[in-house]
Amino acid sequence: MLIFFPIRAQIKLHKWPVLTVLISLACLAIYYAQTRNEDRIVQSAESYCTEQASSSEREAWGQLGHGVPADVCANALAYLHTSPRPESQFKDMEAWLARQLNNPAEAARVTTELRTSYYRFASGAPSYLTGRLWMERPSWNVLRMLSSAFAHGSWSHVIFNLIFFFAFGATVELLLGPVLFLAVVVILALGIGVTDTLVHLGQEVTVSLGLSGVVTGMLALFVYFVPRAKIRFFFWFLLSVGFVGVPGWFVGLWYIGGNILDQLSDAPSQVNYIAHLSGAAIGFLLGITLFRRKRHWAQELVEDKEDLTQDQGFFRKLNFYTATPGIVGLLVLGFFVAVVLIARFVTSFWLQLLLATPALVAFWQIYRMRRAQRPDRDRFAEASARLARGEVQGAVRDLEALAARGHARAMLTLGSLYESGRGVLKDLPKAVHWYEHAAQRNNPEAQYRVGLMHAEGRGLRKDVTKMRAWWQRAAQAGHAPAAMSLAHSYENTAGTRDERELAREEAAKWYYQAGKLFLKSRQVEDARMAMLAIRGLKAEHPLARQLEAEVAGTPAPAGITKG
Repeated sequence: MLIFFPIRAQIKLHKWPVLTVLISLACLAIYYAQTRNEDRIVQSAESYCTEQASSSEREAWGQLGHGVPADVCANALAYLHTSPRPESQFKDMEAWLARQLNNPAEAARVTTELRTSYYRFASGAPSYLTGRLWMERPSWNVLRMLSSAFAHGSWSHVIFNLIFFFAFGATVELLLGPVLFLAVVVILALGIGVTDTLVHLGQEVTVSLGLSGVVTGMLALFVYFVPRAKIRFFFWFLLSVGFVGVPGWFVGLWYIGGNILDQLSDAPSQVNYIAHLSGAAIGFLLGITLFRRKRHWAQELVEDKEDLTQDQGFFRKLNFYTATPGIVGLLVLGFFVAVVLIARFVTSFWLQLLLATPALVAFWQIYRMRRAQRPDRDRFAEASARLARGEVQGAVRDLEALAARGHARAMLTLGSLYESGRGVLKDLPKAVHWYEHAAQRNNPEAQYRVGLMHAEGRGLRKDVTKMRAWWQRAAQAGHAPAAMSLAHSYENTAGTRDERELAREEAAKWYYQAGKLFLKSRQVEDARMAMLAIRGLKAEHPLARQLEAEVAGTPAPAGITKG
């Protein structure tokens, strides 16, 4: 027996993936409502068959199976009411009764009575909630494309979809932000619905529901952003229980490749592999076309220090020896899957090429990755070490390569070197160039320095408005000196008395913000300076009293005694 499912990505989640959690809760709430609705339908069917149905109706329903006629009646009515096409079921019933009774005329009469009984029941029964949510394909109903993504067919269906959704979606939301993340979910749901409809044009109407297509889209985006990041999987194989880290690119190829193989097989299945594969294709396409810049800083989120594949002591050894046969078995299975896929490609190339598009895109992305390339974080640390050793020219080359890839801290360091002339020719335009690029990537220190250069007119023209705009962005990102400088600029605003009074209130607000930021980093003396600055504006200012209380309640750093 092998149980294997993902827990989370080895990614530094700096904040809670709120939207991922809300979508998961919404799916659970919707499926709970579905189950309650189905319970009410069953109760309504039982009530109808025992209290409202005539004896001839119950007798007619009883011919469909063995047991108490009222029970057969209730089960059949509930089944019909939750079927996508009840009318088609009556045709099957008539054919079955004709064989059982060996009398087509009697079978037609009984079927007519069953049809009349069902529609009489349906007129007063609760409407089927799942039937209002699922997508009937082929169909161009946009609302059904969206609602079907959040409805499910069973508790196991919704729970396992959400396990995978959280494992990959949490990281994607962190990289994109909640607004773009929600937009991607909507695009995936609509894109999957459109693809599903195109594939089923001209075919008999069938229904589809579930989040799994959106999940494979999230998996594809995860692999695009951080292909080398590991996914922490829980496994249970025989006597072995533990966790193992699996690279994201392998997870993507394994699941998407398995879906391709299942789609190509002729075995009947209730799984909508078209939704899975189209979700993966749309996810890769969104990453390549819209979110290419996100890949540059996404690598910095990958956790490399903690090895989540290791257990401790006896269990570590036990897991190693007992899990080895399972791992070998998976590798052998993967080999046979590859052989079967190659054989299928040979027999019907164009169909396979269409379905294998996500896998081909993944292979292309893996091909573009240089195996010898280290994570940007490690390369930046090495460049910083070279700077510390005085190897400035080599460090500059490394930093410029990183900056070309969008690494904000490398840009900031280059700007600092060109501003100071340390080991390079002093070049203020170059310093401004790198500072502004780093600031646009939301680096608070770079934002502070761009504002400072606007304030001093060095490399940039003096501009109080732009200076304050950059300092405000840096202060809102947690940069205490930027908040302090911004407050000082408001304190020294010229103008009418009313204008100066408004500016001094703004200064007090930013001094208070600077004090809180200083306290957060245990810079108590700097926080006191901010408090005194507020008192200089107004001796009994409420923000000064509030900051004083916060300073009094903050432990002093080691070796410092508070006065």
